[in-house]
Amino acid sequence: MSFLFRLIFRFSKALHKYFGLLLAIYLLIMGGSGLLLNNPGLISAVSVPWSLTPDNYQPRDWNRMYLREGTIIGDDWFLAGKPGVVHSDDGGRSFTVLDQGFARSPYTRDTLGLLARPAPAGVELLAATRSGLYHRPPEQPWQHLELPDARAKAVADVIATSRDIVVFTPRGAAYSAPLSRNNPAPGGYDFQPVNLAAAETNPPGNVPLFRILHDIHNGKIIGPAGKWLLDLLALGLIFLAASALVIWYVPWRNRWLKRWRRRPGRVF
Repeated sequence: MSFLFRLIFRFSKALHKYFGLLLAIYLLIMGGSGLLLNNPGLISAVSVPWSLTPDNYQPRDWNRMYLREGTIIGDDWFLAGKPGVVHSDDGGRSFTVLDQGFARSPYTRDTLGLLARPAPAGVELLAATRSGLYHRPPEQPWQHLELPDARAKAVADVIATSRDIVVFTPRGAAYSAPLSRNNPAPGGYDFQPVNLAAAETNPPGNVPLFRILHDIHNGKIIGPAGKWLLDLLALGLIFLAASALVIWYVPWRNRWLKRWRRRPGRVF
């Protein structure tokens, strides 16, 4: 029995050590990637070539949200999606990316909404992107428009009413009527905040379980403080995983590499 016990103990110890090392590497990756996902501004300018990604990442036939919205005015097609805004002047047989003055990185140029309005000199465009609201006068470069809420970088959608232009962000909404030539503003629009009233539900509405679980994982369940809490947890996970690898490596190095043999010291 004692021999069997020692055998099980040695097997369990080896299994715990090597499985723990693999798990530490995995947790280190998860902690680092989670921290970056919770702070997308840190990597919004970084992109990866398609050649280094799986085959299903490459767009085919406008898949993978490369087309979210489109407007056709005569032979002019204006389509919006992940690559930004593209234009076709031959009925959709060929397309050109309208990127002069637009957001540069693939993440920031991701367009969630597009508004095309006929103008005397051509077609005026307003694009709602992850990096804000962009305006393109006919045959001119894009211009970035300022919104009242400086914290709201992303714009979810832009629509036109009979009189105004309305912009929706994750935090609220803003509207602007086209200004006269005697009272110009950057881009020809001056956006003002809109006070939105909460919709009343009777009977009270329900919240999807998926949304609750999703907000628990990204920290939004407890508001702005949840983001900072999630960052602290990610940093703690990175520290524990990295220190676990160091705690394994230093004794292994001292045991097998004699020229490195020395006491771990205070840092260890």
